[in-house]
Amino acid sequence: HYVLRSRFDQGAKAYFGDTTVQVKPLAANFKSLTLDAADLKFDSVTLEPTGAALKYTQTADKVSVALDRAYAASDTISVRFK
Repeated sequence: HYVLRSRFDQGAKAYFGDTTVQVKPLAANFKSLTLDAADLKFDSVTLEPTGAALKYTQTADKVSVALDRAYAASDTISVRFK
């Protein structure tokens, strides 16, 4: 599940946005999340709804996020990318 927020700066010909990704683990001990992120740049990655900063690494086409703890298959996790 994705929630997208965006805005355009026509003068600067720039696009700004962020998204919240909501996931449910398929198995217990879920500690990290990797998503396709080709040509995207992030300033921050946070856990929602707390806003706690999460560590992340990015390559040319992927972003990998270390979660704050291990999650169970019954949990729902929301991560916001800005």
